[in-house]
Amino acid sequence: MGNLISSSRLAHAPVGVAVFEDVGEMLDAYVRRLERLNGVILKCRATVDNADEAIRIFRRSRPSIVITDLSLGEEANTDGFTILRFIKKESPRTAVALATLHSAGSTTDIEAEIRKQPFDAVFHKTDFNGIESFIALKAWELRRAPIECIVGR
Repeated sequence: MGNLISSSRLAHAPVGVAVFEDVGEMLDAYVRRLERLNGVILKCRATVDNADEAIRIFRRSRPSIVITDLSLGEEANTDGFTILRFIKKESPRTAVALATLHSAGSTTDIEAEIRKQPFDAVFHKTDFNGIESFIALKAWELRRAPIECIVGR
């Protein structure tokens, strides 16, 4: 039987964040902004070119919050949707936000599909303040929730 770690000891534990982005300069911009947030640990700093790669990283790092680009790599069109569906099935409490270059109010098929998806938030890729605020709020919510963790055997 494992040892129970009390929620009071974990109440201020850092919250893990993964950013799935295929453009290195864009990922660098996210990292620079997000490293400033207290209590947040970036668990993914590598660029990814497809949903399979992002899912492997998610399984390995188990972040509490994910920011994903809609289109990863040259061939991709909707990898963000694939990542979202996988995460919400495997880890429904993980917060997932979409960062996209599609503008709000657009009537394209992609915009219609985005509105159907259960993203926790959708941002323009350059809305760093919005993304930063979303992560800070989700991290605060996660730390306020009772946390229990069984370790060992």
